[in-house]
Amino acid sequence: MSLPLNIGLSSTAFKEAEFEKYDEYYAGDLIQGILKNNCKFAMSEVLTKDKYTDSDGNITYLTIFDGLVAKVETPKPFSTSLYLRKDRKDKSLLNRVFLSKLPFDKLRIQLDSPEFEKVFDVYASDQIVAMQLLTADVMQDLIQFYKEMEMDYELTIKENCMYIRFWCGEMFETAKLRKFSLDRDTLYKYYEMLEFTFGLTNKMLKLLYETQYD
Repeated sequence: MSLPLNIGLSSTAFKEAEFEKYDEYYAGDLIQGILKNNCKFAMSEVLTKDKYTDSDGNITYLTIFDGLVAKVETPKPFSTSLYLRKDRKDKSLLNRVFLSKLPFDKLRIQLDSPEFEKVFDVYASDQIVAMQLLTADVMQDLIQFYKEMEMDYELTIKENCMYIRFWCGEMFETAKLRKFSLDRDTLYKYYEMLEFTFGLTNKMLKLLYETQYD
C-alpha cells in the first residue's frame, strides 16, 4: 500500500493501541463519525514499516502492517487494558511492545476455549474484567469472523477506547491496480469489517454496562 502522510488515522491514535514499534507510519482514506450508540468512530488504511541500514549504509524498509485500523471511543471507560493478539510461538516478543506497569507474565490470561487459544493470545491488566468481556458468545463471534474472512486481526481495549486492525492490505492494493474500482468481493469484505467492528463495539458496551454500571 502506498499512502501519503497525514490524511488518515493519526500515528498518535495508532501508538495508543500498542500494536508494535515502527520507524515509518503512513495513513490515508480516513472515515469518521458518531455511531448510534454515541461512540466516536474513525477508520483508515494504515501502513507501518521498519527501517534497516546495513554496514554499507544501504537502507531497506520492511512492511510490518498493511491494512485497516479503527478507533472507537466509548461513553464509559473499560476497567481493564486488554490486548487480543495473533497467537505467537515466542510470547516474549510482546514484552517489548506493551507499556503496562504489571509484570508481563501476569498479563497473559488463559480462556476456556482451546479453539480460541489456537488463534489468539490474550493479555489483560484485570483477569476478572477480561473474562466478563470475553464471554463464550463474544469469543465465538471473534472466531467466526476469523474463519469466514480468513483474515488476521488484532484488538486493543484500554481506558474508553477500542482499537481494531485488519490485515487486508492486499485487498486494497488489488483494487487500486484496477483503477480504484472496488469489485464485489472487496466491497463485501469492507462491509463485513465495518459491521464486525460496530457489532463488537455494541456487544462489549452492553457487557460493560451489565457488569459494572447496573
